[in-house]
Amino acid sequence: MPWVKPVQPAQLALSVQDLSPELSPQPWTPSQDVALGEGEENICLKEALDWSVRLQKSGSSWNAEEVQELIVIAGMLVFLSVNSALCAHPTVRVNVPDQPPSTAAHAIEENFIGISFELSPFDTLWGTSSKQLPAAMQNYLHNLIARMPGKPLRIRIGGNGMDGSTYVRKLKSVLQIQDPSAYFNDIPVEFGAKFFELLNGMTDKVGPMQFTIGLSMRNIKGNFDDSLKNVVDLAKDAKSMLGGRLDALLLGNYWSRELRFLVVRPYVVHGAFWMFLTQGWRDIPSNTIRTRMVIEPYLSWNAPGMARAKALGVPVVFSEYNSVACGGTNISATFAMALWSIDVGLKAASLGFSAAFLHTREFGIQYNLFDPPAADSSRSMESGWRTGTPYYATLFLAEVTSPEGNIVVDLNLHDPSQTPNANASATDCS
Repeated sequence: MPWVKPVQPAQLALSVQDLSPELSPQPWTPSQDVALGEGEENICLKEALDWSVRLQKSGSSWNAEEVQELIVIAGMLVFLSVNSALCAHPTVRVNVPDQPPSTAAHAIEENFIGISFELSPFDTLWGTSSKQLPAAMQNYLHNLIARMPGKPLRIRIGGNGMDGSTYVRKLKSVLQIQDPSAYFNDIPVEFGAKFFELLNGMTDKVGPMQFTIGLSMRNIKGNFDDSLKNVVDLAKDAKSMLGGRLDALLLGNYWSRELRFLVVRPYVVHGAFWMFLTQGWRDIPSNTIRTRMVIEPYLSWNAPGMARAKALGVPVVFSEYNSVACGGTNISATFAMALWSIDVGLKAASLGFSAAFLHTREFGIQYNLFDPPAADSSRSMESGWRTGTPYYATLFLAEVTSPEGNIVVDLNLHDPSQTPNANASATDCS
């Protein structure tokens, strides 16, 4: 931890005495007055624990709870400093080129990263009315908007459920679940014009956003012309109610392992990327995410199509990604996945994607960016929200971009495509 500055224990003890002069007995200091993490390994921690045992045996004016609290604090300080020394790696020299390579002419805008939402839980996250917008969600979105002052935050609403949902223009609520017993990976809803009012209300409150809306192309029932008219009505209302905030319409969503997205103007939309698509129901060994070897192959499965889009000058959008498909697994909520999500985002930028969306779903899904207090939309205004680890990746990816645009280059540190145990990576975002 480079921000932990070594300080002599005697100096720390004086600081504690200044802050709490009434303490009795006085704070412990070690026999070797060296900065924590230096000198004999763990000497400070050993002596501190011995001191606490002697103190408890002899009796003092401190009660046991106070002693335990002090030990925990002191232990944290020692651990941070000693652990930093023990875990240090040799210095890695990184050479950053003065100019990007000729193959890296693609520049991303400062709103490269966006958030993808499943439709069915949307009212539990964004509220039930444009006049009742959860403060937590306002903060989550504004934190990102503040890091891209020149561009609107990208928001995509789509997913399996939206592909089978029905647009009901005059619906009185934002949305209504059609079948409470529906398969959890495919929850169709009815949603109406108030959905667009909610999007506009949140934008007015937190700052500029632009929206990519999924069109329900799988919900073809009964008369084909009537079903198609419903989709056309959705597209028309999205355009009329969102105006310039409408970025794109996605024609359908993937709904089998073989099907990928269609081409939609003004973007080529890349299929959803899931790290372990074929292992969605199994626990994933944590060492699987320690290698970067799998990232480029997954992102490059449609390299010929991306090359064709680049030749035509058409942006390619990465519509959704996260860890394990169909709800996540044991590694999805770890901070390692925050690092993985950053790595994937930067690699996608270096390979030519113009935007990428981290996906989040209904309450309780392990890879969610955030969770409301409960699955009930009536409680979305309450406190008690949970921040998921992938959200920190969005903050990082929003922070590294700039208003002037960035060319992202993988510096290929340790040749990660060929080195399973590479323990460092470097990316130039000049």
